[in-house]
Amino acid sequence: MSQTNVDGTASRASDTTPLPARSVLAIVGTTIRLFVTNLPLLLAIVVVPQVPAVAIQVIAHVAASMPLVWLGWLLMVVGSVVGYGALLAASIQLHLNHQKGFANSFRLMWPGIGPLLGLSILCAVVSLVGWALLLVLASTAVPDLAFYVIGFGVVVSIMLGPLVMIAGFGILVERLGVFAALRRAGSLCAGHYWRVLAGYVPLLLLGLVGWTVVLTFVSLAMGIEPSALNGLLASLPLSFAILVIAGFYIDIRGRKEGLTVAALQSRTAVFDPDAWRHPRSTAR
Repeated sequence: MSQTNVDGTASRASDTTPLPARSVLAIVGTTIRLFVTNLPLLLAIVVVPQVPAVAIQVIAHVAASMPLVWLGWLLMVVGSVVGYGALLAASIQLHLNHQKGFANSFRLMWPGIGPLLGLSILCAVVSLVGWALLLVLASTAVPDLAFYVIGFGVVVSIMLGPLVMIAGFGILVERLGVFAALRRAGSLCAGHYWRVLAGYVPLLLLGLVGWTVVLTFVSLAMGIEPSALNGLLASLPLSFAILVIAGFYIDIRGRKEGLTVAALQSRTAVFDPDAWRHPRSTAR
């Protein structure tokens, strides 16, 4: 039976032809189309895990309760990790034109929740330590240089983003541990990093600016402190970024490992380590 490849061409499920290499513009164009046509699904994945946290934050604001504030932040952290994993699953499914849906994204995410939580904690610790060092440096630097020190931290954070997201796909798709996934991300990005960054940064900035404007109006209309919506503020632009990184993840595996149409179009191959882990032996 004829099916549709990620590049929009028709093929048969038995096709063992390696995926065609796609340009940065082609991947970005596909990402924008998928984002627009699946916005309700992505919004649901982003919003639902954050609903308990936002509700607690609103109650804490009304009741002026510090314990509720801390509970709200804890729920926001948990919801962010769960939503992040579901976005990874949904992004792969959308790019591969596989079965998709709200419940299915969370179902496919769940087996990797432990390593995903570990990756999030590791990134948070490294980020906190790094920013603390930069802030100390900025406070002791010549005043005119403080701005550039902070700017350097922002640039480094943006540049490391694709590696962390590809590590997330390594955890979810290939069932790797945290450090193995990070090594895998470095290996995959070797020779392709600047292509990935060229597609990632513009969409990240576009999504961040657009969603910040929307949530600012929402917070003003509802009379809620903007800080109560921080989780949502970061999540939808993040989904935009994850979606484009999913496209590059698939493209790089096709270029480097000869990933085939048959392996991609098998519904079980997407999250089957045996189908995805071994280079040039992905057809089943």
